[in-house]
Order: sequence, then structure tokens, then C-alpha cells
Amino acid sequence: MFNGQVLTTYNMYDRIIYSDTKPHPAWKEGWYSKSNKYPPITNFDDFECIEEVTDWGDIECNVPSHTYVLNRAGHCCGYFMRNIITKENWVEFGRPSTNFSKARRKFKKVKIEL
Repeated sequence: MFNGQVLTTYNMYDRIIYSDTKPHPAWKEGWYSKSNKYPPITNFDDFECIEEVTDWGDIECNVPSHTYVLNRAGHCCGYFMRNIITKENWVEFGRPSTNFSKARRKFKKVKIEL
């Protein structure tokens, strides 16, 4: 408790999941579904897929590395948790993230085929 407020911590795996019963707050007619504006990504050929290979050894906390999927504009569309390329570990954003940065991290390009 801080100044009468309860502080909540979020795990990186806590994410909001929208569905037909709980639609995205910005949902509009013409979206792919009530949760996503675009259909899910199934073909990664038109995307830049990069696996993070940064050595986090000198940092005291545990920093996981992921495999990121970027569109042609360089915006992050989603990622594979902990570099495990399976459908279960795929996290796709409702809209591409424009604040993805490669600064101070190392990556290698990979080809993803599911």
C-alpha cells in the first residue's frame, strides 16, 4: 500500500484477451473480429523475424529474450515468448507497436515456418 493506494504488479504473461463477449473497446464495423482488426498472422514471409541474442549475464534480474515479428515499417506485430517458435507461444498484438526499439540489444534474423 502506498499513500492509501493498493499497488498492483503485473506479470508479462498477464495480458488482456478480447473476445466476442468482451470486445475490444475501439471495435468498429469492418474489423476481422470483435477482438482483432486484422486476421491473425499465419504466414511470416512478408515480415522481418528477429531472434534476440543479447547476453543478459551482468544483470541481476532475469530478462527473457524473445523472437519478434516486425512489419515493413519496423513496427512490432507480435513475438514468440522465450524464443520458442510454436503456436502456443505466439503473442500477436491487436495493432502493431510503434515504440519497438532495437537499441542496446543484439538480434539475428530467422525464418519462421509454422
